[in-house]
Amino acid sequence: MSKGQGISINMVIIAAIALIVLVIAIILVTKGGRNVDQNTGTKSCLAQGGVCKTECVAGEQNIITPANGIVCPTATPQCCRYNFEG
Repeated sequence: MSKGQGISINMVIIAAIALIVLVIAIILVTKGGRNVDQNTGTKSCLAQGGVCKTECVAGEQNIITPANGIVCPTATPQCCRYNFEG
């Protein structure tokens, strides 16, 4: 075995390890921080800055819409969050 073949095999091993690390980094970046409950695939009310209640009070708004996927238990069906927009 000549020295040139040893360097080539080492480069292949290093490239394979780098590729694995890159794939793991991409998965962590794209899947992390979505505020999604892994069991149900829905967004957490608390993670969106809200609190599940039976009824929102003055100054709060229910942030659950059919399109955003935020859910609360049936007993407290509204995800209330203070409306900072005015």
